[in-house]
Amino acid sequence: MTSLADLVSRLRRRALPPERQRVPALLAAGALVVGSVTVTAMTWDRGLPDDALLAVGEEVVTEEALDERIEVLRALYQMDLPEDDGAREELRRGAAKAYATAELIADAAADRGIDVSDKEVGDELDRIVDERLAGDRSLFVDWLSEQGITEDDVRDEIERTMTTYRLMEQVVADVPAATAEEAQAEYTAREDEMRTAEQRSLRNIVVETRDQAEAVRDRIAGGEDFAAVAREVSRDASTAASGGDLGTYAAADLDPAFAVAAFGAEDGALFGPVESAFGWNVGQVTAVVPGEPLAFEQVRDTLVEALTARAQLAVWQDFVGGLLEDGDVEYAAGYEPDDPTAPPSNLPPAAGATDPGTDPQSDTGSEEEAP
Repeated sequence: MTSLADLVSRLRRRALPPERQRVPALLAAGALVVGSVTVTAMTWDRGLPDDALLAVGEEVVTEEALDERIEVLRALYQMDLPEDDGAREELRRGAAKAYATAELIADAAADRGIDVSDKEVGDELDRIVDERLAGDRSLFVDWLSEQGITEDDVRDEIERTMTTYRLMEQVVADVPAATAEEAQAEYTAREDEMRTAEQRSLRNIVVETRDQAEAVRDRIAGGEDFAAVAREVSRDASTAASGGDLGTYAAADLDPAFAVAAFGAEDGALFGPVESAFGWNVGQVTAVVPGEPLAFEQVRDTLVEALTARAQLAVWQDFVGGLLEDGDVEYAAGYEPDDPTAPPSNLPPAAGATDPGTDPQSDTGSEEEAP
């Protein structure tokens, strides 16, 4: 099974300076895990109190507690919380079901004797800080302060993620691997999709404000050399010295907003300003590398992995559905799920594999994380 660190690596975002990669990108894998709402509730031995949204067994969670937890998740995963009251209520409603599912999964893990030690959590956090923040704990501490959360919040999320994946490993352990014949059939059915992803060579300048980014774009559009401007003003210390050169990437390897702008621009064109978590970006496409057809031999192993993951995910979803069906869960009026026993749609991938139709070569970035 794919480890948390492997999943984090697969889900990295690259339109940001590597020495300033934030924790949300590091914990992106955890965003896929249903065990993402902590127990911040009290014990109640009667019906639901007026301010409660749900109960799992004797554990009761209030509206205030759930909202606080959603704020933690927003910080950890850079979630865009809706401003519309109706959309926010829908978010809270979904979070209530995720809470119930998380508690049932935690109970199932405990019943199987699954335990993640404090040392394991600490080692995983140290590894993430080493890989994503060049081992600079001060950057991590600064980010915690900016987001208004604590290291314990991050450690709790890592523990929940690791616990969920260990339970999942046990649940899907007997699922047989897909065969080469099944992979060939999948390839034949989706041959038109079996292509390498288009890639683009990019340059980028990062500044603090939109006004600064517009001024940068005006300078370059007016004839100034992109590389010279990058060396003068870019906040990205890892690329400024090289004139803003990012390298060559597929869209999936980049920050989503940055990718939309970069892959919407023509060869040689400027794009931006584009806002990211670390500032405002002005970029330029310096080359376009078209996708190419992939032979079966090039994707066979990826297809076998992905088809195996698909089968494992089906078993895992059935398992979680059984927990929900048998669990003692009560929702307050207005928070009942449409289908209380259906597993949430954000269950983790069973093996961190790509979808059978994706380019297996699009996740081959260097361990030295590119922006």
